[in-house]
Amino acid sequence: MTSWANVEFASLDLHDKRLNERFEQVFSALNNNPGKPITQCFQTHNEIASCYRFFSNQYLKSSDFFLPHRAATITRIKEQKIALCINDTSSLDYTTKSSIEDLGLLEASSRRGLFLHPLLAISPDRIPLGTLHLNFWKRYEVSNRETTCGWTRIAEPIEKKESFRWLIGYREACKAAEECSDTQIIYLADREGDIMELFVEAQNRKSNNLPTAELIIRSRHNRLLDDPDQGKKLHEQLHESPELGKIKYKLNRKGKKTREVSQTIKACKVTFHVKRPSKSPLPAVTINAVLAYEDTPPKDEARIVWVLLTTLPIEDFEDAKKVICYYTCRWEIELFFKVLKSGLNVEQRGLKTASKLELMLVLFIIIAYRVMATCMISRFFPELPCTVLFTDMEWKAAWSWNNRKKTIPKKPPLLKEIYQIVTRMGGYMSSKTRSPPGYIVTWRGLTRLQDILEGWETHEDYTSFMEVSFDVN
Repeated sequence: MTSWANVEFASLDLHDKRLNERFEQVFSALNNNPGKPITQCFQTHNEIASCYRFFSNQYLKSSDFFLPHRAATITRIKEQKIALCINDTSSLDYTTKSSIEDLGLLEASSRRGLFLHPLLAISPDRIPLGTLHLNFWKRYEVSNRETTCGWTRIAEPIEKKESFRWLIGYREACKAAEECSDTQIIYLADREGDIMELFVEAQNRKSNNLPTAELIIRSRHNRLLDDPDQGKKLHEQLHESPELGKIKYKLNRKGKKTREVSQTIKACKVTFHVKRPSKSPLPAVTINAVLAYEDTPPKDEARIVWVLLTTLPIEDFEDAKKVICYYTCRWEIELFFKVLKSGLNVEQRGLKTASKLELMLVLFIIIAYRVMATCMISRFFPELPCTVLFTDMEWKAAWSWNNRKKTIPKKPPLLKEIYQIVTRMGGYMSSKTRSPPGYIVTWRGLTRLQDILEGWETHEDYTSFMEVSFDVN
């Protein structure tokens, strides 16, 4: 395996020497050929068959592969003062893979697949640190689901609802807060994560002095405040609060022109009036709320309004602005899903059962982390030596592709030089007006780099090439 993979799976032990060796072969093949079908990742029929037998091993569990990655993620989080843990759900559609057994329903009843609910950790600079938790879940057939509504549905324990996955993710973030006591852990979720049980959990943990991850949740419900005399709701209270300041930023949206957005920032502390059936009572929750309200949206454009609920303190404009900046990092998990689906083509994979498919998906999730990390570390730390991300063979092959018929330098180049070559391999053309290269261009370049490496390995001077010595000082 490559050097980064050796670090990532340092604690891996499948309790069988042959399985450990097979894992190295399988992961190296998948990692070196991101996005390609399994039949193109291996050279012989026997190797392809061995790969499928490996994932079909009845003694292997997805946690066998994931826990070493989680341990490496915790190590990276400990190096940060603040770590953002982003939770979200994405559907994986395997409708066309009729041979896969034990799949569930997706949003449309005619579609079959899995739901993936990962907890992605990143730094405030948006550098991926890894995944802390993976939750694969399936929706039951409509005929088997309890079609309840109203108070009957609300009265059900949270453990019986699909929304329980948000509480599981938050508890995993709190577990990371316990393991990384010197790092502030902040849990981020979109509107679907706006559930009272989440706020109650955070409030109870703080009152009992337990390790607690802070919350930043985008509000979905305009809840009634705990003030029966006035009967105010959340949005009304926020709009009546004093203005703290204004923020401006450029909004980039696919298919539309970039435009400047100016938002007024307001904040206040609120206590929610929790109206629940007696069978499922919840205590009142006190939390901070931040409003970002667009002043004058263009004609035919929807006004951009964010209401964020947070356990972080809001004393002034800088505190409120910081909460908004943290929340904007939530977009990284959408890009994570894009790398998985568009880059690594995980929806084109297939194994006999859904449980075996999960084994393979865990490996692609870790590869997706590596693609994202390569992109962001190269962007923020360009002056590092390229060997922090690329092996000797990889940077030499990239350098030689870009500098035909020139002698390979003894000292490894800077990271920005090799990454620029890799993104050019992926089709990126740099200019002063273009945005920096993104994740898709990065994985395309990494894929082509591996193709070039295969050429190196079959070259007649391969042996002498490997024997070139370096002066890294």
